[in-house]
Amino acid sequence: MKIYHMTNHTLSQMMGFIIRTGNAVIAVDGGRDGDTEEFRRIVAEEGNHIDLWILTHPHADHIHVFHEVCKEPQGITVDKVWYSPVSRAWTEEHELIFIADHDLFLAAEKICPFPMEIPERGSIHKVGNCTIDVLYTADESVPEGGLNNMSLVTKLTEGDFSLLLLGDLGVRGGQIMLEQFPDRIKCTAVQMAHHGQNGCDFPVYQATGAKYFIFCAPDWLWSNTPPGAPEGSGPWQTLVVRGWVEELGGTPLTAIDETKVYEF
Repeated sequence: MKIYHMTNHTLSQMMGFIIRTGNAVIAVDGGRDGDTEEFRRIVAEEGNHIDLWILTHPHADHIHVFHEVCKEPQGITVDKVWYSPVSRAWTEEHELIFIADHDLFLAAEKICPFPMEIPERGSIHKVGNCTIDVLYTADESVPEGGLNNMSLVTKLTEGDFSLLLLGDLGVRGGQIMLEQFPDRIKCTAVQMAHHGQNGCDFPVYQATGAKYFIFCAPDWLWSNTPPGAPEGSGPWQTLVVRGWVEELGGTPLTAIDETKVYEF
């Protein structure tokens, strides 16, 4: 498996992966509009075709690139897009501050030129050389955590390697997933929920048994340091989560300065 871990091209945090598995390409989220050029570059390098595009949840730092590509594919073709829908009314009630993000996704969905599908929680799929487990889907009965806790969670397995993609899943979502699939979340590498802070709690990461812990975090978030502030003085929990990784004996992976490519 070849994994492109995209770096951020704006000041914002973002999340984007392009994954080559055999003769297939899987994209995951993509980032903000400023990340679109880099996304297009990598996809073009891999043949300009995406077999599966997984969208975790409708926050702009995850789905803005999808909106841009829907508006102007510029030669990119996509076999299918996975998403887990959340009603606009739910977002209005539980996370009104991000209603513009939700509306951005609805606008992209309306003009999307690619087939869109809703995978079922617990289902198993095959794409290229990869087996995909769907381990969490949006659940509007969970009131806390906003759209983060609506994240679509998947695990990609190729041979002896597996990658767990948590999106921005929060504490309650992580607890539910752990209760339902305690064995299926075991993996070689895990993408850290919510950019490595204020997402899933320690028991989830402990249960994965992962060796690699992938942080989609810019420098200020990785170091918990707002611009111009003293080192480590920010309000984020990144340093705490980094401590969890150290406790678990794991290897953190970042793409702070440039897009990284991992081959497993």
